[in-house]
Formats: sequence, structure tokens, C-alpha cells
Amino acid sequence: MTSTPSMPRDEAAWGRWLVETYVRDPVGFARDMLTGLMSYAGKPELDPWQADVLEALVEHRMVAVKSPHGVGKSSCAAFAALHFLWTHPLSKVPVVLPTFDVQVRKVFFAELHTWIANCRLRSRMRLLITSISIEPHGDEWSLFGYSAGAKAMAREGIHAKGGVLYILDEAKGIDKGIWDAARSSLTGPHDRILALSTPPLAPIGEFVRVFTSLRDTWKCFSIGPTLRQSPQWIADREREWPKGSPEHTAKVLGEIPEHGGDDTVIPVGLVEAAMRREGSREGTKEVGVDVAAYGRAETVLAPREGMQIMPLIIRTKQDPLITAGELREFLVAHPDYSLAKIDGTGIGIGVTGPLRHDSDDTISRRVTGIDFGGGADEPERYADKGTEMWFGLLDWLKAGGALPYDDDLAAQLCSRRYKWIFKSGHSVRKLFSKEEMEKLHVKSPDRADAVVLACAGARAAVDMSWEEAMRGVYQGRRGQEAAMQETHGTWEELADA
Repeated sequence: MTSTPSMPRDEAAWGRWLVETYVRDPVGFARDMLTGLMSYAGKPELDPWQADVLEALVEHRMVAVKSPHGVGKSSCAAFAALHFLWTHPLSKVPVVLPTFDVQVRKVFFAELHTWIANCRLRSRMRLLITSISIEPHGDEWSLFGYSAGAKAMAREGIHAKGGVLYILDEAKGIDKGIWDAARSSLTGPHDRILALSTPPLAPIGEFVRVFTSLRDTWKCFSIGPTLRQSPQWIADREREWPKGSPEHTAKVLGEIPEHGGDDTVIPVGLVEAAMRREGSREGTKEVGVDVAAYGRAETVLAPREGMQIMPLIIRTKQDPLITAGELREFLVAHPDYSLAKIDGTGIGIGVTGPLRHDSDDTISRRVTGIDFGGGADEPERYADKGTEMWFGLLDWLKAGGALPYDDDLAAQLCSRRYKWIFKSGHSVRKLFSKEEMEKLHVKSPDRADAVVLACAGARAAVDMSWEEAMRGVYQGRRGQEAAMQETHGTWEELADA
């Protein structure tokens, strides 16, 4: 084992020496500067795959790693971050993870601080809980973490004189906006992206695209089980996740599952096929509307013409009354659309109410609210209306329904899962709650829910009159109005409150 080289004592010379010695030798940097570096075998060296990834970042602009749990991804990201920061003066290293408090603060930066405690350069760094800067340059030469929900960061991207290394950790849970921002930052010769993650449970999203359709533009590493995972851990996980299940494939083997599993409502292949074809636009024209609370998620209008979902209309940070106005304008501009179906619970009442009481009967009679938590038409098969409508969309796609090309929509459709419960003497299907989906790092399915609403009762509505359809899948006007009054009072009372 070679001796650790000594750093120049001259303050002006040591920085130049560090760059000249290690800029193209990240493995040497890790071994020489991180004195506490120990591998799984107890030797002061990196795992072979970690060394390969670090060396790849010297030559390649975009590097991606998929692996099982527990093989050392966070350590590898920490090594890459410190090497890039110190060998690229006036650089920036943004580290992005899906959640801030747990993944950024308690996982990644906790790991990073462990390595810095044993770093020979420790005295020249200013450490905060979720950022590190090189003295005396402050933010101009720094490493910092933020969550995937930081939309301003996602839109603007980050640039620095010495280059930028974007680290996307647990990248399967990071939305397309941040991926786009990272790619747009690759303007200089030293700019890099490192994306690491266990694979998602369904083969959708930007991280999967990196290993499939975008693979020729990335340097990709697929890491299987390593000696860091004990035989006992693997045995325990195989009892929890049977071999062949999406969980076992992704979390134990580090591979991308071929499908979302038996509890996925809509298989990925069906969604991909629907986005490749054009559906007949003959038949009823309706629009589904999923309404988001102000400042959260997305408000989405999904127009459907016959067997074709048209391009989605998406709004963010929009007051429900503005959404009501835009939907009214849509209905005025499109008199051939017979019905607007709105998620009528919660914040959706702020859109349904004004339009149902519109003085223009050509507007008010074409608006209805649907309660996802309401009773199903077939209670012996489905726990609630929302589950029934999602499986109705599955049937619609099987019948030839077509979708616009939209990566976020595809991810949301393929990620929706269900379970079996016992209700009223029957075993019935029930969608996972949004809280359960959040634990799986799945975003709120706003776009998918709008499409579900647009297709609710689609086949029946082709052959039924508007009144017949309203008595069937949709809630009738009087029923919706009575439900609103019982819970919230009349629209006029709400307006006066």
C-alpha cells in the first residue's frame, strides 16, 4: 500500500497541488484524503464498482447507477461530491433527493458528515446541517442539498464558474422538472450529473428511461447484490418479498421489474400502447377535471373525444375560482362537449358549485361532481367509486382508448395500486390511499385522476342519453346539490360565509 502524499504547507500552493494531483484521480483522492475509508472487508479501499463510478465521472458527463438496497450508493455519492468540490475551484454540488427532512438531512448529509469527520481537508470547510462551503468563498464554492419539491430550483437550474455536479440520489422519486434542470446545466466542460437509485416498482419514469431509451447518452452501471448485503438480510427480504415480485426484483436484485406486479391497476405495456396509437374521435366529448388545492399539486383538465384523450391542460398554484372560470370558457368554446366531470369532493366544490349555479343553463346542466369515495355501482366488486372508475379506465384502454404522450401521466397511470379488502360480505378491490402511495414515493396522481374522470362511464355514455348517463355513472344534479347542502350549505351560503 502506497504512502499518503503530503500536502504543501504553503497556503497558496496546496489548492493548486490538490487539483493537479487528483482532478483525474478520484479513487486516489478518496483513499488519500478520507483517512477513515474502509471497505466491507476492512481494508482502506473502495468497492470495485464505486471506483468504476468515480472514474467514469472524469470522462462522462452523465453517469447513472441502479442497484439493490444497502450496497453503498450514498457513500459513493459522498465520495463523488467531495472529490468534485475540491478539485474544481468555485464549483457547486447540488444534491437532490425526494424528501428534505428524512432523505436530505438525516440520510445523505449524515453520511457525508461521517466522511468529512475523517477528511484531511476538514479544517478548510464550513459545515452546516445541509450545506458545506469552502472557506472563505461561501456559497460561491459549495455543496448543498434540497428536496425534489423545491420547484424554484427545478425551474432555474444551477451554474457555477468551476462547474456543477448534480447528484440525484434516490432518483426514481425525482420528477422530470429537476432532471430537465440538471441536463440544462451541462453547459460547461466540467459539468456533470450523477444519478443513483434502487429501481422503481414499475418500469416508468425518468430513471427508467435513462437505462432504456436514453441509455446511449448516459454511462450506466447496473450493480447487483454485493458482500455488503449479508446472507441473513437477503433471506429476510426474500421471505418478505417473494422471488419474482417487483419488490424483490428492484430492492434485492437491483433490476427494473418488467411490470408493476399483480396489484397494479394498469400495466405499463397497455399505457405505452395507448400513447402510440390514435383513437377514434367519434362519439361523446367530455372533459375530466382534477382540482388541486392552491399552491399544491396540479389542477388538470383532460378532454376526451370518443376514444381519444386530447392533450392535457395543466395549471399549478391556481385558485379554484380561476379554474371554474377557465372551465366555463372551455365549455363555451366547445359546445359539442356534453359534460364536465369534476372531482366533486373537498376543494373541487369550489369549481363545481359556481358552475352548477351558473345562470346560463347550457353551462350548468353540463357540469357534475363525482365523489371518488362514494359508493360504487357494483359494490360486490369495488370498495368505492374511485376504484370502480380506475378499473373502468383499464377496460377503456383495453377497448382501444388512446392517450397523449406524457411521461408524467404514464408514470401516474402505471403506479396506481390496489388491494383486496372484505366489505359488506364481499371481497372487493380498493385503491391504495394517497398516503399509502406517498410512502412508496409515488406522487399525487392528478393527471391520471383527470383522465379517469374523463373516461368514467365512457362506453355507456356513447349509447345513452345525457339524462340516462347522469342517473347511472354520474351523480345526478339534485343528488350532488343535496350532498353539498348537507355538508357545506348552499353555494349562496358558502359565498356569503
